[in-house]
Amino acid sequence: MQRLLKQQNYSQLTQQQLTDKLVSFEQSTVNIFIQSGKYAEALATAETDKNVCLSWLLNALPIPDYQTAETVTHAQIQQLINPTTAAIYWHLSDASLTTFIIKSDGLLSPETCFSDFPDEFEKWVKEWNQQYTDYQSKEKTSQVNHPWRAEMASKFARLNAILKIDAIEQQLEGITELILIPHRDLHRFPIHALFSGDFVVSYLPSAQFGLNLKHRLNPPTAANTANTPNTVGEWNSRLHRQNPPPRVEEGEVNSILSIENPNSIIIDENGKRKELLPLPAAEIESEIICRMFANSTRRGENAATLDEVTKLLPQPHNIFHFTGHGSYDFDNPQQSTLYLSDTHRLTVKEIIQLNLSNYKLICLSACETAVTDKQTILAEYVGLTSGFMRAGVGFVVSTLWPVQSGASTLLMIDFYRRWREEGDSLPVALANSQKWLQSATREDLAAWYQREIDKISENSSELSVAEVSLRRFFKSNQQNLAKMESDQPYQHPYYWAAFTLTGL
Repeated sequence: MQRLLKQQNYSQLTQQQLTDKLVSFEQSTVNIFIQSGKYAEALATAETDKNVCLSWLLNALPIPDYQTAETVTHAQIQQLINPTTAAIYWHLSDASLTTFIIKSDGLLSPETCFSDFPDEFEKWVKEWNQQYTDYQSKEKTSQVNHPWRAEMASKFARLNAILKIDAIEQQLEGITELILIPHRDLHRFPIHALFSGDFVVSYLPSAQFGLNLKHRLNPPTAANTANTPNTVGEWNSRLHRQNPPPRVEEGEVNSILSIENPNSIIIDENGKRKELLPLPAAEIESEIICRMFANSTRRGENAATLDEVTKLLPQPHNIFHFTGHGSYDFDNPQQSTLYLSDTHRLTVKEIIQLNLSNYKLICLSACETAVTDKQTILAEYVGLTSGFMRAGVGFVVSTLWPVQSGASTLLMIDFYRRWREEGDSLPVALANSQKWLQSATREDLAAWYQREIDKISENSSELSVAEVSLRRFFKSNQQNLAKMESDQPYQHPYYWAAFTLTGL
């Protein structure tokens, strides 16, 4: 079929239909290996399919190239883990939903590799999409009690059962860290929130992305370089040879680029300009976070143009913190975008042309994932996160849905504090911040706000204009706690589950 697609001059619609059939066929071969008890071959095929589709979509190639794809083996994937870390790998096809549990010791077995029909999951996704689309169409005042948000916990309980999380956890004795590698629509949901165990979780677009990152941070020796697969990786070394990043000493993380609350405008279907609503606490969040770094470059409102941002990104920063709007383009993933000032946009197509390997962290706060109720991802999910990972970034924090501004600001500031001031690793810092926000009482939050107020006061006897604004913001939020009905205001998963960390 791939040979036919290359040889024939089909219409765009016919080529898309044949390409979908090709992808579906390749995905179904995973099921054949599973049914034959060839689990390692099934995993290698699933990884090949994932990387071919990622390259196809990221590069906007005419067709996915399965013929020249390299194979990533079970043994190579085990290089990503250690005795206390496991990778949970999912693969979706028209016929099955397959789960691989990969640990540092032993081979795959029926206990660590199992499949089920995807019908229940597809039904669950359809219901989620329908409710989420309706939720997004409502006014803010009507969203709080909307079924998509109000019934989120019960929805996740159903997803827990569909994905057999309890059965997975039975295989995780002695495991404290998880690497989750979802497939297709599974990328859009907070799988980390489904586990009952106290795991530190990070995500990867594919195992190959993790291997590329591992080899960049710890270059392989000449003896084993030849065995390093290159399906998604050749772009990395080539781009870095052509555009070497500014040198940043190992362990030196002291410079942040902050794009905050740009005055973004979109052109609607009628050709009219429409302003995107500003995020209420974006400047406060950025002000506090930037104070944790020796050097900060900040752009917002009308100054965050595409020319300015693409000029600043290649400079020797270690952190890129974005508080603004973003969207996922289902039909053309390369056009998934961060909205900058006016009608300027930073798309995945532009991101993957950059060499961002000097960045330890990209943080995308309050970004949107727009998928309509009639859409299902057939090949693989490609969005802003995979775009930044392909550009060589170490970690990306992103959100699966826009979170209420106050909760998002709390979690982001606490996350950076734990990493910068308490020495937590990035995965541990995010896990601890999510647990803290989920369990924090009004008294805990009042104490947190007071500590922030005290930090501002102790730094100088005469406050700057920015510090006066910070004090006013924290004092106002502290006083508003008394109006909240629940003693644990942010216990609901809507407030904390949306935040994910991708990287290694």
